[in-house]
Amino acid sequence: MLSAQAKKVKAAFPPKSRSFLSELSAIVESRLAWESQCEPIDLSTPRESTIKPFYYLLNPAATQAAILYTHGGGYTEGSARTHHHICQAIAGVTDACVYNVEYSLAPEATYPIAVNELCDLYHRIKDKYNAIYFIGDSAGAGLVMQAMMKLTESKETTGVAGIVLISPWLDLQVDKHKDSLRDGADLLVSYEALKGCAGLYLAGQDAADPAISPSFAKDRSFPRTLILAGSDEILLDDVFEFYENNKNTTEIELAIYEGMWHVWVGWIDLEESQRAIQQIGDFVKRTS
Repeated sequence: MLSAQAKKVKAAFPPKSRSFLSELSAIVESRLAWESQCEPIDLSTPRESTIKPFYYLLNPAATQAAILYTHGGGYTEGSARTHHHICQAIAGVTDACVYNVEYSLAPEATYPIAVNELCDLYHRIKDKYNAIYFIGDSAGAGLVMQAMMKLTESKETTGVAGIVLISPWLDLQVDKHKDSLRDGADLLVSYEALKGCAGLYLAGQDAADPAISPSFAKDRSFPRTLILAGSDEILLDDVFEFYENNKNTTEIELAIYEGMWHVWVGWIDLEESQRAIQQIGDFVKRTS
């Protein structure tokens, strides 16, 4: 049952756009507009690295476990700033050092540039902690699994204690979403946006490749995985496909939040968001 807060958000949500920004100048303008709506990151939060991926540290004194958090935004938008509130919430329910990662975006940087950046960051820090977690939302969750495809292929996941996928985008072919009944129910994401973003990120590369669309991976042995998704989101079929393809070889916990839309966790004060954040905290504490 939806909380009163969630019902109010859904009722007030503006109609989503069916247009897609394909020109770089328009994309940059949209990025800046999103960031302008967000609180600035506290300057006391340490920022590391002079080249991408940048990252901001929360709970920097923690030495046992670390979380690499990759934001969503269709591979073309979003930043550490737009998702810092989610990282703060996760830091508040774990004893882990949270790396709020800012990776290179399309169309300036296409696949696999961001994947390589995330894998390189993992290699740089993996010997500092007893346990490392990869957490991402939407395209950031897809990026996590693209990195996992690469790392499991080369058998380099020994330091990874777990994965958390929030509203993951795991199939970049996206054609199956064209006539999805949930396209109308999802407050945030449309088929047109998915198709356009995938085109910019892939730049002609094969979306059917499981390294790009991990929902097509079958019987892979990934680290323990928690998946959080809303019942109303257009990408729910990606979640079910990935779960069915890998549930026999990977320990997967799947939680569907009734009535929730894509990345509802971003509305951090909702009762449903607080429940999801706590579920992430419990997962990290239980598996570290």
